[in-house]
Amino acid sequence: FHSANAGKRSLTLDLTQAEGVELLLKLVALSDVVIENFSPRVMDNFGLDAERIAKANPRVIFVRMPAFGLDGPWRERVGFAQTMEQLSGLAWMTSYGPSAGDQAGPLTPRACADPLAGLHAAFATLVALENRDRTGEGCAIESVMVETVLGVTAEGVIEFDATGRLMQGDGNRSPHFAPQNLYDCAGVDSIGDPNRIAISIETEAQWEALASVIGHPEWAGETRFAAAAGRRAEQDEIDSAILAWSRDRSA
Repeated sequence: FHSANAGKRSLTLDLTQAEGVELLLKLVALSDVVIENFSPRVMDNFGLDAERIAKANPRVIFVRMPAFGLDGPWRERVGFAQTMEQLSGLAWMTSYGPSAGDQAGPLTPRACADPLAGLHAAFATLVALENRDRTGEGCAIESVMVETVLGVTAEGVIEFDATGRLMQGDGNRSPHFAPQNLYDCAGVDSIGDPNRIAISIETEAQWEALASVIGHPEWAGETRFAAAAGRRAEQDEIDSAILAWSRDRSA
C-alpha cells in the first residue's frame, strides 16, 4: 500500500450520508481530477453522476474506470486483473507450450491488467487536462478495464482472421527469434526461485557467438540451425544445451 501511495493524502468519507457527499463535493470543487473505479451502480447510488460532479466544478476531469463499461449487459459486474486476463484470452497467449512439461498450459500473468488499465486512464486524463487548459471545460472519461486488455490481445484475433492460424502461448519463446528463453543459473533469489538469465538471439552473428560460448561452435555451421525458423524447430535441443551451460554459473 505504501509503495503505491507514496506522497498521497487519504481520508474516509461515508457517502451513504448527506454530510459525506457534501464534503466530497467541496473537495471536487477544489480538484483538477476525480477518479473512481467502482461498478457503475455505486456512484449512481451515491447520487454522484457526471452531471452532479460537473455542477460542483465545471473544469474537473471525471474519470470512471468500470470493469465492463457504464452500460451493457455486464455493466454491474466487477473484476480485477486476473478476471480480465482470463476473459480477454491473455492467459492463453502467455501460456507454456508442451515443451514446458509439468508447467504446460494457461498461465495467469502477474496482474499486468492492473497497470494496463491505469496507464490508459492516466493517458486519457492528461489529454483531457490539456484540452481543459485550452477550452476551460472539464469532461467525463470512461476508461473500461476489459477494453484496455482486449487491445493487448488483439494480435491473436487479427492473426486468426487474416491467416486462420490460432496463436497460442509458448512460454518465453518467441515466434520470431530463436533461441529465446529464461535459463536457470546457480543459486536462488530472495523468494527461493532459481536465478535466471534471459537470452534472445536475433541475428546470425549472435547465434554463432552463443554456440561458441555454450561449447557447440560446430552448430554455427549446421544447416538445421541456419536460420531462426530452423532453430525454433530444434529449440528443445538448444535449450537443453544452454541450460547445461548456465545452471552452474552465476547469473
